[in-house]
Amino acid sequence: MKKTIVSTFAILIMQMAYAQEKSISLDSCILYAFQHNRDLLIRAKNNSIEENNIRASKYQLLPDVTLSTGVDYYWKIPVQLFPAQLFGGQAGQFIPVRLGRPYMGNYGVEADLDLVNINKWKDIKLALLQKKLANGDMEAYKKELEKNIRLSYYNIALAKKKKATADSIYASYSIVDSLISLKFNEGITDKITRNQSKSILSQDYSKSQSAATDLRIAVLNLKVWMNYPFNEELSIDPEISLPDYSFAPFDAALAPEYELKQLTAESAKQNWQKAKTAWIPKLSLQSGYSKTGFGDNLSFISDGGWYPSGYVGLKLSVPISSLYKLKPYADSQKISWEQSKLDLDSYVNKKEKEFLEAKLLLEKYKEKLRSSEQDLLLAKENVALTLQKLRDGIIDMAQLKQVQDDLYKLQDEYSDSYLNYITSYINLNYLQSKKQ
Repeated sequence: MKKTIVSTFAILIMQMAYAQEKSISLDSCILYAFQHNRDLLIRAKNNSIEENNIRASKYQLLPDVTLSTGVDYYWKIPVQLFPAQLFGGQAGQFIPVRLGRPYMGNYGVEADLDLVNINKWKDIKLALLQKKLANGDMEAYKKELEKNIRLSYYNIALAKKKKATADSIYASYSIVDSLISLKFNEGITDKITRNQSKSILSQDYSKSQSAATDLRIAVLNLKVWMNYPFNEELSIDPEISLPDYSFAPFDAALAPEYELKQLTAESAKQNWQKAKTAWIPKLSLQSGYSKTGFGDNLSFISDGGWYPSGYVGLKLSVPISSLYKLKPYADSQKISWEQSKLDLDSYVNKKEKEFLEAKLLLEKYKEKLRSSEQDLLLAKENVALTLQKLRDGIIDMAQLKQVQDDLYKLQDEYSDSYLNYITSYINLNYLQSKKQ
């Protein structure tokens, strides 16, 4: 008797605690997840990386400028032979001439600007596509994350309903068990009835505890998707209404990853086109200016005597060997592009099939949910009537056990129907990227 009263009091305290928690709306959960989910934050970082890659590819169009300087010590000065005729000697003879001094230095600047380089422009276009791919991947994951948040949210609401039903049955029967215990002590009921009542009370308590555990697990799953602190309380509004939705025919462009798949195919196409242009000649403008100095020691650096030189010219590069070396690579890129197009078609067919199946399942579970709701209401009424009979002194433990078993069974069927309905509903919206 004392244990029963304490347990009932504990359940009431738990219910008050749940009522005092701050309720968070579904939209708030989604917004919080968009700001804190780690996988989404990783994709946002990838987006930033691709933005930097775009800038890096554009910088390739700027001239390459190199500043250089150096000092060399020649412990053996280079010698070059010149025709003796240049110095008034005989033909066929050569005079060795030492070039330079032991210390020689130079400094200068060189610049190289591509005038024609198709590959660099292709790199910029690919970088822009990669940025779109990164953004598409992030948006596709946001849609998937929103879907999972909604499923977890509704699962919590369902778990709360199950817990409320289990707690209500346990609290109601605790009072009945107390009456049966009192009648047993007065000698009105026998030991068998008393034991049956204890068994029913124990089962009701177990159901209540199990429902509480299921609720905690459901909340934990939502916290994982949201990246919400595990040590902080999270409560949601259990009042959920789902409007009937009339879905339009399947539109491939609204599929959650359609844009991502399309961009992947376009990126493969650009890689193929870049590979085809690898053997196109490159034309660049090159120039340089430098000064060279000599001396018997390092004092030449400040003594002057630096001799300037400069040049400017055009350079044409024709990668002849690339004509056959890069052909297998270009062929592979073309196959990758064709593969990406097939993957896009396969994805569209798969999502259209899922959409049609979800529509059929939605109608199926909608009807089943309506039937389960009616059966559940009748089962709750049967339990209430049976408990009232017990309070009035009409004791039928077998009937009580049966109606309670029916209630728990129908509660499970209702939960399954509800979860299946909400899953189909959310999947339909997810497959067509509609606001859910």
